Amino acid sequence: TKLQPKDGVLATSFKNKWYVMIRGELSVEGAKLASKENAVPFIYEKCFPLEKDGVRFVFYGTPFHSYKSSTSASNEISIISTISLLAVIVIFFLIFKSFLPLISSALAIFISIGTAFCVTHLIFGNIHLITLVFGTSLIGSCIDYTVHYFINWKCSVELDSSEKIRKRLFSGLFLALISTELSFALLLFAPFAILKQMAVFSIVGMLSSFLTVMCLFTSYKFP
Repeated sequence: TKLQPKDGVLATSFKNKWYVMIRGELSVEGAKLASKENAVPFIYEKCFPLEKDGVRFVFYGTPFHSYKSSTSASNEISIISTISLLAVIVIFFLIFKSFLPLISSALAIFISIGTAFCVTHLIFGNIHLITLVFGTSLIGSCIDYTVHYFINWKCSVELDSSEKIRKRLFSGLFLALISTELSFALLLFAPFAILKQMAVFSIVGMLSSFLTVMCLFTSYKFP
């Protein structure tokens, strides 16, 4: 309440220090989270170098708090993903005593992510970061398809060929695929574009994972 207009800004002097309030309004592009056009990092880039000779900036407002929260969440997701990935690698090797299932599973996931990304981008023209993170996490669950395949490949003595493994797994995996796809298909009717993006990304990605296991894996003669 002690701030008064001075030289076009609100300012006040207290204990031989000047306090200046600078108010700004972000554009639609500048307010977007997880976007290259987000204005918050640009403001930091310009203001932090000026913090010298007793000058200090204090940032306040929803855009700054939202940016900090989203950045923190992104870092936490990266840490959790890295730890989970290392754990999966160790578990795969301990169970199968071979890197072949791990490499094949990674290949299936990369194919699924690439296919989902291309189809979603083709339909919507862009992909939101939240869609990418959420959709990628769900496609990661499709590693179950490859796990089922390689467990039968490793442990089922009577299933001595890829064709027999496919016949054994097809009905169960297909039922799981259809039930999951129908659930995500309901999001296509949501009035939010980001939910529709998630639906398309997840539907295409999981379908790609299923086809990779059922078609690509069974076309090779694994030792």
